[in-house]
Amino acid sequence: MDARALAKSLHPLETKVLLRYGPGDELGNGRLAAELGYKEGQSNQAFSWLGAKGLVEESGRSTRVVYELTPLGRELAEKGTPEERMLRHVAGNGPAALPELAAALGLEQKDVGSAFGQLSKEGILAMGEGKKATPASGKPSPRMEAVRALLERAAASADGILGDETLSVPEREAMAGIAKKRGAGDSAFRVAERETIVYRLSAAAPEAAAALRELGVTGEEIGALTPAMLESGSWKE
Repeated sequence: MDARALAKSLHPLETKVLLRYGPGDELGNGRLAAELGYKEGQSNQAFSWLGAKGLVEESGRSTRVVYELTPLGRELAEKGTPEERMLRHVAGNGPAALPELAAALGLEQKDVGSAFGQLSKEGILAMGEGKKATPASGKPSPRMEAVRALLERAAASADGILGDETLSVPEREAMAGIAKKRGAGDSAFRVAERETIVYRLSAAAPEAAAALRELGVTGEEIGALTPAMLESGSWKE
């Protein structure tokens, strides 16, 4: 297929990549998201189509650890962790027995017991007279503040995902206590590994890009693509 015919066969997702980048550029989903506004599915599809036409080549792969906010994590971000809720309750209502805290906060007694154990260890709450939880320091620990920051940052992001490389050492230590790799239904985050593929345009790409410019195609013809359209190729019809 000559360059002009090839250019006519390209979808706008492919066209925008060819017109924006050169053979020396390293391309991945993150770059296309930041610079072209592509969603992950659009980036994957563009690379798949371009690869099938010999216009991009894989130049490297790497694996990164990410933390995905779970439904429980979103709830904790909104309502507070058991530790935060217990601390607020005791600060506002005075000392309370653990069963009383469980009933007042709508928490499982095991969760209240576990949270109190951590709060006691950190010197935030103590077991006082009548076996009631009472303020010690009464202030959130650095670990609690780190957990709160992680929950809020993930909840505010578009996909609820935090990359391990973006975390500070205290945040990684805090994350270790609220994330699980498997069976994460009772954890705030699920630990996952994601493979990142880096692509480069092939030697044939500049000729295809030149043909696109000659045809006056810009790539702005792109419309809303559903997953079904991407799979079936109905956008060509």
